[in-house]
Amino acid sequence: MNKLFILGVAVFLTLPLLGCAAKTKVVQSNPSPVTVKFDKNGDGIIDRIDWRRMKDAEKSTYARMLLEEIGENPDAIVKGKQTRELLLLEGLNAVYGK
Repeated sequence: MNKLFILGVAVFLTLPLLGCAAKTKVVQSNPSPVTVKFDKNGDGIIDRIDWRRMKDAEKSTYARMLLEEIGENPDAIVKGKQTRELLLLEGLNAVYGK
């Protein structure tokens, strides 16, 4: 279940990258409140540009709020002693860089 969750989040988060690779502007028409709060360039999605502009504290807050928004517990231990929030942060850093 946890691997499937992380895979789903990774696919969801990489979809904007596919749009950028095709040199098309991807704009989400109805972004979530979490997306609106952390969207640095106003395109309605969180992508590499936004991620790179966030400070570490913002990245942690984003991951926590995103998980809460989809009904997941960010403090749940999912891998050894690692929380779901930290696992998501690792995945986001792997996709978008630090």
